[in-house]
Amino acid sequence: MVAGEVKDLAKATQRATEEVGQRIEAIQASAQSAVEAMRRISAVVKRISELQDNVSAAVEEQAATTDEIDRNMAEAAKASSEIAHNISGVAEAAGESAKGAGRGKQAADELSQMATALEAMLAGYRI
Repeated sequence: MVAGEVKDLAKATQRATEEVGQRIEAIQASAQSAVEAMRRISAVVKRISELQDNVSAAVEEQAATTDEIDRNMAEAAKASSEIAHNISGVAEAAGESAKGAGRGKQAADELSQMATALEAMLAGYRI
């Protein structure tokens, strides 16, 4: 009976060994699936990182462009203010020129009257 028990024990050991082997194969298959899943996840994370870098670079470029637009707008506003000031100065100078021209005309009229009066005086002294 000992031989039968040994035989049964050997069969049980063989079944247990086969079962352990099957479980090891299943664990190895699961581990390979997990490794592959981690590789895919790593690739996705790397792609997300690349996209974030691209977005970051685009945001920086947009910020620089916005700053440049702001500077250009400030310069344009300053130039517009200077132009308005210059136009005001030109208008003032034109007004002064008009006044000067009026005074010049008045002086010319007075000189014309003086010349006429002088002619009349000299007409009486003809030799």
